[in-house]
Amino acid sequence: MVAFVLGTWLDHQHGEENARSLFQQILIGALFSIGLGFFTGGLQHFPDSPGRSLWVVPLGFTVSIFALAQIQQIRWQRRAWLYAVLASAVVLAGSYATYRVYAGHADDHSHSLIGEPGQAANVTHTMSMDMNDTMRFSHDDIEVTQGDTIRFVIRNTGKLPHEFVLGTREELAAHAKEMAEHAAQGHAMPHDEPNMLSVAPGETKTLIWQFTQPGVVDFACLIAGHFEAGMKGRVVVRANPALQASGGHSHGGHSH
Repeated sequence: MVAFVLGTWLDHQHGEENARSLFQQILIGALFSIGLGFFTGGLQHFPDSPGRSLWVVPLGFTVSIFALAQIQQIRWQRRAWLYAVLASAVVLAGSYATYRVYAGHADDHSHSLIGEPGQAANVTHTMSMDMNDTMRFSHDDIEVTQGDTIRFVIRNTGKLPHEFVLGTREELAAHAKEMAEHAAQGHAMPHDEPNMLSVAPGETKTLIWQFTQPGVVDFACLIAGHFEAGMKGRVVVRANPALQASGGHSHGGHSH
């Protein structure tokens, strides 16, 4: 950054016909660098963060185009606006198509490990759980059997918003880090996935989930600082011999 500012200052000092102020030159150059960084960084991180790259790539491209036009002192005539809008639309469409590919693969892989959304008609057990501002769940060590479909009734008894998110330990840790980064930048990160609940203070929400694989499925609150404070738990899924033998899924009864 120091080298960039110094170079801009020297260029400004020797520019005979440059009517722009030094501040304007630095601002435009910084915008171009930021936009290009967003664009290239978003492309690189599509495989591991498709949701973030979906908006980072088009935003970075648009900012870069605008800044480059200012650097080249291009007059924004109708044709230039048309080209810029069309190019941005192409990048946006490409980003969305790429997001669908990577997000779909990620969801399929994740759900195959932790289970899948369940149907109300197939609920085998109901688990009521409170979460509060001590950064704890009222139940943090749960046992179920492979094939069980659990109705989680999640109540927020605190004064802060909380979340209930199912996932692998690695996924939750990575997602918590991403949430913290967004919070540090002053951005909220909305959640709208079948394995997640965002619960406002005083609210109660329901999530139905079928545990299709034996092993451990973790859950946590991923709001910035909550995961780090220990707001997490686990579901131990015992193997079902009948399902192990058949390799199939259970769509069992309605016992509670």
